[in-house]
Amino acid sequence: MNNMNNWSAATGPATYGFAVTPSDTANLERPARIYVGTSGNITVTLINMDDGTSVTLPGVPAGFAPMVVKRVWATGTAATNLVGLA
Repeated sequence: MNNMNNWSAATGPATYGFAVTPSDTANLERPARIYVGTSGNITVTLINMDDGTSVTLPGVPAGFAPMVVKRVWATGTAATNLVGLA
């Protein structure tokens, strides 16, 4: 499933999880909420943002980040142990 317009699975209870490897070139395999294992800055493209645009969230604490993203950028991301939940 690689349909960025179908994000309903990312807004209800999670039924799928995957390790997130930040990338400056590739979107996530599906839109997802992000669990942050180790706090830090996260640069993301949110589900409704244009491809190639991003926002940096400083000092995101460990736990669930309240957003649905389609990309976690390597540049600007210091948080680690990221998990996508969809």
